[in-house]
Amino acid sequence: MSFRQRLALFLIATLIAVQALTAVFVYGFVRGNLVQQGRRELAATASVFMRQLNVLSERVSDDVQVLSLDYALRKAVAENDEGTALSALRNHGSRIGATRSMIVGLDGNITADTSNAGAVGKPFPFTNLIDEATNANQGTALAVLDGRIYWIVVVPVRAPVPIAFIVACVPVDDALLEKLRQLSSVPQSLALATVKPNSGWTVVAKTTGYPARVTLPSTAALPATGSVVDIEQENSRLAMLARLSTADASQPVFAILDYPIDEVLNPYRAVITPMLLVLGGALIVALLGAMLIARSVSRPLELLAATARKIAKGDYRQFPVSNRNDEIGELSLSLNNMTRSIAERETALRGAVASLEIARNEAVKANEAKSQFLSNMSHELRTPLNAIIGFSEMIYRQLLGPINISRYGEYARHVYD
Repeated sequence: MSFRQRLALFLIATLIAVQALTAVFVYGFVRGNLVQQGRRELAATASVFMRQLNVLSERVSDDVQVLSLDYALRKAVAENDEGTALSALRNHGSRIGATRSMIVGLDGNITADTSNAGAVGKPFPFTNLIDEATNANQGTALAVLDGRIYWIVVVPVRAPVPIAFIVACVPVDDALLEKLRQLSSVPQSLALATVKPNSGWTVVAKTTGYPARVTLPSTAALPATGSVVDIEQENSRLAMLARLSTADASQPVFAILDYPIDEVLNPYRAVITPMLLVLGGALIVALLGAMLIARSVSRPLELLAATARKIAKGDYRQFPVSNRNDEIGELSLSLNNMTRSIAERETALRGAVASLEIARNEAVKANEAKSQFLSNMSHELRTPLNAIIGFSEMIYRQLLGPINISRYGEYARHVYD
């Protein structure tokens, strides 16, 4: 892979990575804001739910107050006429939405029950509501009764002093929760759950769309009354748990608020396709720009590399200098100057080598002449010297006869020596 291809690939990969990280960051930022908004919406929904229950309490309390003033009912209670009392309770109960109504005596025992005849004679479980009705003329609270959640209203029956108490039980069921959910500005689901002894959580009422997979916390650590806590946050949903105020002897009641994050993200997903098209167009433009940048950077570098290879082979011819005003232009100019300097130094070195070769050849020739001269001199001198040595030896040894004059022999010995 050439340098140009590696540079282009690096720039393209960097641009893709930057755009991908930007998209992930934007999505995470938007989703995080929506999660925070969901928490606020869920907390507001819990507050709205409690306010709606209070409004329901006021309406039902007024209706039950009217019922307690009914002459036929007061007469039936005073005369212990259970049939007439039950008939009046059913008539008025259907009008105010109470599916269960009771008459509780001053001793706290149930004397009439429109839904459960077996409860007659048994103590009314929520004595604090009886006390509130005695002191404040009414007692209201959310409570779990026989596995169902009711908004219970207790008012005294006076004739003119209290002779009994009317208990109206308005069910908090799926229909009521659906009405409360429609008051919210977000498409969230709502459910009411309670904790039964030794049986864990039980969802008593829920709205449409409530997911059964919501994991509730351990019943060993229940939140305090009025608190709102996160109980689950998945990729697509956020659930919260709010403990509601209940009567003293009632099992705890919890509102489970489910917030579908994916549904809230749907409006944002509508702009994903245009955003992707814009990002794709920007990526194509960026790719073309990256290729142009890679070419503008790599082309002069490739020329410089080719020039360096020529220099390595001994080609010191000048090459065109780049007109760029950046580092690559400076590198091109420096390389050209270096090539010229190398060429000049090599020319000088070749001249010096040629001069040395001439001097060496002349020295060789002089040495040969000296050797020839010495050889000739040795030959020319050895022959007469040998004759002188031989003849002088013959004379001083008097080989051919005695010499009459002794000094001639002495002179011959000196010549020989």
